[in-house]
Amino acid sequence: MLLARIFEAQYGVISRSQALGAGMTRKGIEVRLRTGTWRSRFPGTYVVAGSPRSWRQRLMEACLWAGEAALASHRAAAALWKLPGFAETLIEVTVQKHIASPHVLVHRTTTLPSLDAVRREGIPVTAPHRTIIDLCAVVSPRLVEQSLDMFLVRGQTEVDFLWRQLNRIGSVGRCGTAHLRAMLAERAGRLVHPGSSSETRLLTLLRDNGIKGARPQVEIFDGNEFVARPDIVFESLKLAIEVDSWTWHTDKSRRRADARRQNRLERLGLTVLRFFREDVFFDPAYVLAEIRATLLELHTRN
Repeated sequence: MLLARIFEAQYGVISRSQALGAGMTRKGIEVRLRTGTWRSRFPGTYVVAGSPRSWRQRLMEACLWAGEAALASHRAAAALWKLPGFAETLIEVTVQKHIASPHVLVHRTTTLPSLDAVRREGIPVTAPHRTIIDLCAVVSPRLVEQSLDMFLVRGQTEVDFLWRQLNRIGSVGRCGTAHLRAMLAERAGRLVHPGSSSETRLLTLLRDNGIKGARPQVEIFDGNEFVARPDIVFESLKLAIEVDSWTWHTDKSRRRADARRQNRLERLGLTVLRFFREDVFFDPAYVLAEIRATLLELHTRN
């Protein structure tokens, strides 16, 4: 019964020490391996025959093989946290000892405190703050920024806490952390953060092209009545920008709500620009030209 519970909780995977602790004998393990009831790809880990094979099973298998303190990390952790831009393909772990396998990307660290470790979907994984810091070394600053804002919007970490953890872990010799420090400095004191990867991308485009004054997720009121929270607002010129995606804006009721909200914003004196996610990512020149032209027109008018 205990063995069954372990297998169920760990995607059909068990470590040798867990099996022995649950009452299995060494001979019993050997019999199960010989008869094909269990199979082993990593030393000291076993998968029960017939269990569904999946990325999570392989990730759990790698963590058990790598040892008690091992954590899914870097891109594997990002995929487990369901961050946009990360597929459930890589098997990547962080450990405190020298091990190697052709099936696993292994990162070694001198310290891995309990603060950096959590469980997600039953798998030991780096906490959000550690995941962001680790990602700096293996992906582009743009993808780090997108992931950072996703964690902030979900409330899974905070800017001040990330500052403290980055200082604790140290940035000397860590690739990309200079970019992360700049991102945190930009977000320090900001109560609201971009709500999607598209908004993050657009804010980055505006910043990199010298267009200042953009604020994400500004709440607009008509007296005491809440009207909308546009993706980006230039408050001094009363320009609101919305970034739509096919995922969220294809059904009739949502399009109707969008139209009503836009009408209210325009009645309050705001100019509204709308772009699709594809515009922001694949035709940034068009997006920037439209925003620049509108800002110039509004500035001239005022």
